[in-house]
Amino acid sequence: MTSSTIKAASNGGTSTHTDAPQRESGLAVLRQIEARGLISLACGALSETSDLGHRMHSRLYDRTTDLVPAADLHQQIQEALTCLGTAEHYLLMLDEVLDGCPQPPEEADAEPPW
Repeated sequence: MTSSTIKAASNGGTSTHTDAPQRESGLAVLRQIEARGLISLACGALSETSDLGHRMHSRLYDRTTDLVPAADLHQQIQEALTCLGTAEHYLLMLDEVLDGCPQPPEEADAEPPW
């Protein structure tokens, strides 16, 4: 790998920059874009699931109210389960994308380039 020095625009200082290997094109690039998008969607769905669980937890442990309406909690449970199912869907799609990553024959056991 080669190394070059570039001048930072913000403060006039210098930093070392390592040139990355040339990126492939075609299907490998498409699979990388798909993988990154799917993992982002899966993480977003898991985050929303966690947020809903936290809200339910807070409502159930809220000491200022005696009873939490079951209908409200039931709706949040269904929404959390839908978010969780969506996360599973995106992770399964990501698994399929990774299975379809083209690899050179000599590197069949190697990890994807990203």
